[in-house]
Amino acid sequence: MLYCYCYHRVGGGTAFDFHVDKDHLYLVGSEEGKLHVCSKAYSSTFLDTYEAHHMAVYRVAWNHYHSQIFITCSADWTVKIWDRTTTLK
Repeated sequence: MLYCYCYHRVGGGTAFDFHVDKDHLYLVGSEEGKLHVCSKAYSSTFLDTYEAHHMAVYRVAWNHYHSQIFITCSADWTVKIWDRTTTLK
């Protein structure tokens, strides 16, 4: 199991994927339904956090054709497509 640490909060990671072009960036889906954009260069904090789903995130994947888009699926029976260039999180 992958664990994400940020200050005093610890949540179990359930899915992750490394960026196609930028090997220092990766996505982590959590048991709580959150999605974190992380960097190997900043291991003590998240670059972005999305309130992605109502239940655990089972799969995350970067788009191989557009570097700012990724997809998530969850135990809440939803699949969502995300764009990092938008401000909605």
